[in-house]
Amino acid sequence: TPRRRYSISGPYCLRRGVHLTILESPTTSLRPRTPEEAHAPAIARGALCTSCPLYGCGQGPVMGQVREGSKLTVVGEAPGAWEVKQGIPFCGPSGVELDAGLDAAGMGRHEVTVTNVLGCRPRDGQDLSDYLRRLDHAGHPSPLEHCTPRLRRDLADAASRTIMPVGG
Repeated sequence: TPRRRYSISGPYCLRRGVHLTILESPTTSLRPRTPEEAHAPAIARGALCTSCPLYGCGQGPVMGQVREGSKLTVVGEAPGAWEVKQGIPFCGPSGVELDAGLDAAGMGRHEVTVTNVLGCRPRDGQDLSDYLRRLDHAGHPSPLEHCTPRLRRDLADAASRTIMPVGG
């Protein structure tokens, strides 16, 4: 599998010189997943994907990494472009910041639960607040209603004493 190394600095990390290695798989050999295949794990955890406006958008879902009995649960808004590409929550610039913060607190990612309120990223990288406002204005159901059962299950399974919401 080819690897690319990216240097992240500036507002995306707490320390200069942080490197992020992204695994890239050859997309030509992979058959695109159908919406049913892509959303099956979220549906299994209670999400109501098939009636969600983001169903079949090709931007997720990115499932949370739930650690039962973890001391801390980190909850983001929705996956970013890096997260959608890798299928892992908090693996892009936000993950670099999260890992640095956990390290400063004497914790590692393997000790915490990380998940997002929404499993999918709005189409074309739209701003989440604007996207939700437009849906509401048009009278469409909110993706929040559809992802809430999955998020509740993630939180219940983690049973963390501390829940830390993060994001814009």
